[in-house]
Amino acid sequence: MWSDKACDVFGYPLRYWRKGRGPALVILSGAGGPEIMVPLAEDLAQNFDVILPEHPGFGAADAPPWCERVPDLAYFYAEAFEALRLKDFALVGHSLGGWIAAEIAVRDAHALRALVLVSAAGISVPGAPPADNFLWSRAEMLKRFFFDPAFAQQALDKPFTDEQLGLNLKRLQCVARLVWKPRWHNPELQRWLHRIKTPTRIIWGKDDNLFPAAYAAAFQAAIPGATLDIIKECGHLPFIEQPDAFKRSLLSGCGVKP
Repeated sequence: MWSDKACDVFGYPLRYWRKGRGPALVILSGAGGPEIMVPLAEDLAQNFDVILPEHPGFGAADAPPWCERVPDLAYFYAEAFEALRLKDFALVGHSLGGWIAAEIAVRDAHALRALVLVSAAGISVPGAPPADNFLWSRAEMLKRFFFDPAFAQQALDKPFTDEQLGLNLKRLQCVARLVWKPRWHNPELQRWLHRIKTPTRIIWGKDDNLFPAAYAAAFQAAIPGATLDIIKECGHLPFIEQPDAFKRSLLSGCGVKP
C-alpha cells in the first residue's frame, strides 16, 4: 500500500506518497495533480524508492501566500528534498512538474543523479506557442491530450464527482496564478538551462497538442548533453498512451537497464 505522509516545509504541510525500495526517485506531476501519476509510480516502485508529492494548494491545504511563481515552487521543493534527506536521486517532472524540475536543476542540482523532463512547460519557442488550455472544457482537453481518441473516451466515461470537480477548480486557480503571465514559461529559465550538468533525458509525444514537439528539441539544444526520445502516436501523456516505450526511455535516462 502507498504510505500517505506529510512533511513540514517552510510552514506548509507537504503531502506525499512513498513506496518501493532502491534508489530514490521523485515524480513532480503536471497541473492535473499527482493522482494521474500513481499507476506510473506503482510500476516504478519495482525499481525505486518512489516519492510523489502533491503540489502546494493542490489538496486540502490552501496554497501559501508566497507561492506566486514556478520558481517559488523550485525553492520550496529544494527545501523539501533536504527535509526528506534525499541524496543522489532521480527527478522526473511532467508538464508543470517538468518546469519545476528544470527550475530546480538550474539552481542547485548537487543531489540529483538524473533529470527526466516529460512534455515539460517552462520555455518559449518562436513560432510554436502553447495551446491555451484555460479555454478548453474537460472534454476538449482530454481529446487534445491524446493521439488515440479511445484514451480520451475512457476518461470521459468516468465523470468527475462533485468533490473532484471542486478539487479540479482549486487546482486550476493555483495553476493560473503560477503560469498566467507570461503564459506557461519563464524567460529567465530559458537563458540558464545551460547550467544543468545533471544527465538529462527529455521524453515527448510526437503529437503533443499542448506543448508541441518543437519544445523538446529546444530543451535538448539548451541543456548540455541532454538526450531526447520522441514517442510516435503519442500526445501529452506518454506514460498513459505509450507506457512501454515511455518506461524504457525513463529507465534508461535514470541509468537502469530496462
